[in-house]
Amino acid sequence: MKRYASALLLSVLVAGSTIGQTYVNGPTVTHPTGGFGGAPASALEATLNNVGFGCGGFAGFNNRLADEFTVPCGETWTLTNIRVFGYQTQAAAGPFTTVSTFTGANYRIWSGQPGLAGSTILNDFSAVSQQTGTGFTGIYRVPVATLTNQQRPVFYSDMNANGIVLTHGTYWLDFQIAGTGTATVFTGPVTILGSQTTGNGVGFQGTFVVPNATGSWNNALLSGTTPANTGTQGIPFEIGYTLGGGPTCFVLDISQPGGPGAPLFLSDTGGIPGNTFVNVITLAAGAFPNGWLYGIDISMPELLNSLNAGLPFIGTLDGSGSFLLPPVVLGLPFPITAYYVGIQLNGASVVNTDVPKSVTINP
Repeated sequence: MKRYASALLLSVLVAGSTIGQTYVNGPTVTHPTGGFGGAPASALEATLNNVGFGCGGFAGFNNRLADEFTVPCGETWTLTNIRVFGYQTQAAAGPFTTVSTFTGANYRIWSGQPGLAGSTILNDFSAVSQQTGTGFTGIYRVPVATLTNQQRPVFYSDMNANGIVLTHGTYWLDFQIAGTGTATVFTGPVTILGSQTTGNGVGFQGTFVVPNATGSWNNALLSGTTPANTGTQGIPFEIGYTLGGGPTCFVLDISQPGGPGAPLFLSDTGGIPGNTFVNVITLAAGAFPNGWLYGIDISMPELLNSLNAGLPFIGTLDGSGSFLLPPVVLGLPFPITAYYVGIQLNGASVVNTDVPKSVTINP
């Protein structure tokens, strides 16, 4: 979920040497003290329906949820824990319990968005429960009109990270939770008070994932009181990791910082002096960001035409490992969206690539 800032919570795991960190995939608390007994509450927006998404893997259900996270340039993450969240709605008459009802959970890590062409499963721990602990978060998921509702205490499930090591790139965590009895397990989305859209999560065969197509992945939508209020939601999770260094990252950046009509800036940075850069740029979205050429969908004729054109599509990195294109004004009659990725070569060998990105250029 890259649209919202993640939190880094630092704690020393081994004094003076290893630093433990936690990636948080977006907030869930909307009222820090407004819930039952003064507890934190995660409130559904008044203009949205459906309090959560089905994520259960028991009693005939096969619901899963997924969202993305990014390991930054120059970093390596050794995962130490994966924490996901959910609830099982309790009967309105009570009695209510804050003792976790979760009996297991499992997960997979993908190279791209689940369900899209080109996305592959990198780490599959879905066959057997990976749950190592579970408990009450202290948060209640509620309708905004009844902040003190007790029916949906939110529980966490901690899972074994299995020593997974991830280098720079964007990944997707896909998970499933099992609970007691036959009640469906739900996960409330990333929630930001006043926001209809909080991310780009997806769900598989979920009861409240629209459209409800059996056997396929779909956007995690909470339908609204009008179509304009329908928004794709982020899926909350936390990843604990120890931070290590990674290789220098080669980055292609295309931007129009001055706004509409302003010059366009293009730069390649973080490379090795004398290496070759290839900037793959296309206006065809295709299956972006999971296209055939390092995340970009570009036709072979278009790619060959770009390479034959030379700069800024291909060239040699300077003494600082960079290439800077002088600012240019394109004079466009209408906005265009470009999809791009940078590739660094040493001879015919690929050294590394940037993460695929997009930019909208305005006239």
